[in-house]
Amino acid sequence: MVIAHALVELVQIKKLLYAVRTSNYNEVRHICEKGVDGLINYNNPTDGETPLLVAVKKNDEVMMQCLIDLGANPNVTDFKGRTPLMRAAEHGFVEAVQTLLNANAKTNIRDLNGNDILFACLSNGTLRQQECFSIIMSKRTPDVNGMTTMGKPVLVAACENGVIMEKICLTLLERGADVNAIDRETGTTALHAACASGSVKVVRELLQRKANVNAQDVHQQTPAHAAITSKVFELLPILSAYNVRFDLADESLNTPVHLAAMLNQGKAIKFMIQRGGTTKTKNVDNQLPIKLATIWKNIDAKKNIRLVEKKQYNRKIISPKSNPNRDYKIHFYDWLQERYDRLLRRFRQIENVSTHRITSNDFKQIIQEEGFTQITSDDLYDLIIRHETNPNEIDYQTFLSGKLFIEKPFLMQAFIQKKNKTKNKKTKKTKKQLAIPIAIRHEGPRTSHGNPPLVYIKKHQFITDQSRFNRDQIPKHIINDDSVYYIDKIDPQFVHINNAVYRGDLHTLLDAFKSGVPVDIRDKFYKTPLMIAAANGDLETTKFLLQCDANVHLEDHFKWTALHHAANSGQLSVVRALVDAGAKINHESLTLATPLSRAIENSSLDIVNYLVQKNANVRHENVTRMYIDLMHNNIFQLNRIVHEFYGILNIERNLLDLAADFASPQVFNTIRTIYERKGNKKSNQQSKTRRKPSTNTKKNKNAEAPVTGIKPVKLEVPLPRRGSLLIAEEKLMSLNDTFESITYHPLIKWTDQPTTEELLNKKINLRNQFTMNIDFPDYKPPLLANAQVKLERLEVLDRRLKTS
Repeated sequence: MVIAHALVELVQIKKLLYAVRTSNYNEVRHICEKGVDGLINYNNPTDGETPLLVAVKKNDEVMMQCLIDLGANPNVTDFKGRTPLMRAAEHGFVEAVQTLLNANAKTNIRDLNGNDILFACLSNGTLRQQECFSIIMSKRTPDVNGMTTMGKPVLVAACENGVIMEKICLTLLERGADVNAIDRETGTTALHAACASGSVKVVRELLQRKANVNAQDVHQQTPAHAAITSKVFELLPILSAYNVRFDLADESLNTPVHLAAMLNQGKAIKFMIQRGGTTKTKNVDNQLPIKLATIWKNIDAKKNIRLVEKKQYNRKIISPKSNPNRDYKIHFYDWLQERYDRLLRRFRQIENVSTHRITSNDFKQIIQEEGFTQITSDDLYDLIIRHETNPNEIDYQTFLSGKLFIEKPFLMQAFIQKKNKTKNKKTKKTKKQLAIPIAIRHEGPRTSHGNPPLVYIKKHQFITDQSRFNRDQIPKHIINDDSVYYIDKIDPQFVHINNAVYRGDLHTLLDAFKSGVPVDIRDKFYKTPLMIAAANGDLETTKFLLQCDANVHLEDHFKWTALHHAANSGQLSVVRALVDAGAKINHESLTLATPLSRAIENSSLDIVNYLVQKNANVRHENVTRMYIDLMHNNIFQLNRIVHEFYGILNIERNLLDLAADFASPQVFNTIRTIYERKGNKKSNQQSKTRRKPSTNTKKNKNAEAPVTGIKPVKLEVPLPRRGSLLIAEEKLMSLNDTFESITYHPLIKWTDQPTTEELLNKKINLRNQFTMNIDFPDYKPPLLANAQVKLERLEVLDRRLKTS
């Protein structure tokens, strides 16, 4: 490790690290060739970063390969002793791991905590980290029995997340990891960790490799305690097949039965009592398991404890060679169930095809070969005789089921939850209404370097020393803010572009548009940022997006335009800005609703007047299919009568009908006045079906958007225009330049932020803009008020029908 100390080294290493962060390959080559010898392997004295470590953190494979070609050491470490390979595996950068392994990066280096490359792959357990682990194990042979400085083996660390890292655990066992390795700090084994995580496959593999099933940690807890804590019942039969003891107590004298009583695991209590557990031992607090179940109010645990005591399930039939704390028949049965598939496969290979039986000698030989020795030959002979159908022939399928030598409550079928058999009751058939299909689009694939889809943009982060500068105390000059050189670099954060629009984060949006994100990018509901800003009633964000050439004519999945959303939000200023930008006032949505319809539904009188002044079509009609509601209890009879006569109605509804349902009295009177002024078409003419759209609308769709008066924002500062002579003179002079520019370029630029007083004024304006002054308690929105009036009329009509 070489740390930069001299002033020249400090300046060059910071310049080199900045070039790596900004992916300036030419600058990197230039500094490495012209700078201090070996600068590419120097450590930054502030954070210990090297150019290769920065490239790995940035997940830039091209820059990594460029640095390696320039002589970067792939085994260089930071101040914590971590190599680039460790950092790449920790973040799950698969391509970076492959690049470093191809550059002969070592896998046996450990950091200051004793963690090697395998521990780096176990940090989070993501799928990409598991893929990095597979690549490392296929190309290298790391130490699978390595430990940290605190004494934790790598197998124990992997088994702690056995469900997620199941593949890693099995790979370590195949490579020869010690199954009985102990964590020196806690005393736990890999079997403890696997049982605590609830991984059935890992536990079974550990026991098959002869892991100590009754090992105790520093708190005297066994894997059975850990299995109860994980609440995975499937682990108990596996442990029982390998002769676990359910009566061992920890330092608090709590047996697994005590823990099951505290965790309300009644089924586990019944299983453990049948396999050697006891309910008669007390813990340090002089409490029995049933007392713990009563204190914790665990009804299931208390019920099963009383059941096993009443049925006396703890009685034992002891064999001279078996565990003195267990019934040898139950132990033999659990062993048969654990190896059921393997034994069944072997029995079928030697069975008599016609009778499906095997001989007694073959049965004994297979049992001995499989390794069950805790039963005498006499006891095994007694069990064989019970299953002989003919002399010297055994029904092995019945033997494996255990029905002839084990009582029914002890069989595994007794612990399988049965489905409640319910009688088929006659139910009324009701027609199900299909939900409206909503079009949803995929947000797209990941972008370069594993970043999220394009709809997720980098959040603009304000980087400065808060003790020196803030929004109210800004630096007088850009050179005064040098905090970027000594504060920790902030990791990039990604936010959804709709979230940035909703918060009015214009700096984040501007950075995204500069980086190439389209202004009219759509989310999964086909909404653009302009639609979100209009729906939110944000005038500032709306004007900003319009200046960035946002398209006001785009539609979402319901064919709402930004003007529909603005009219629905009730903000006249936003509606006026969109109309000035060329938005179509009479654009129809999927339900044939116009922006004027949305303004009427929202009871926005000022927007209604404005759209009418802009020649909005007040005579617009849409066809709505209304389904009669049959679920209201008070007017069920009336609804039934109407449904029998009319069924599903196709009703032509104009804006006056819409105002009668949704709008306030002021809006309703305004629409009615307009109808009376121009004459009601329904009274003078017969009802006409809605005309098909004319060809002019098609032409308008293909026509170009009208030119707006809002000037587009310039995202880049244009270069000053020069004459041809000045350009030629500059090119000639540039040929004689042999020196580098010493112009100061700051790492970051100060972000213009509103002051605290400006933010408070903005909040006051928004509060005045969006709140409603309601000074009476019985206020109801227009929709609820109109619905209440109609409901009262229907109830009156219902009472008249009943009396008649």
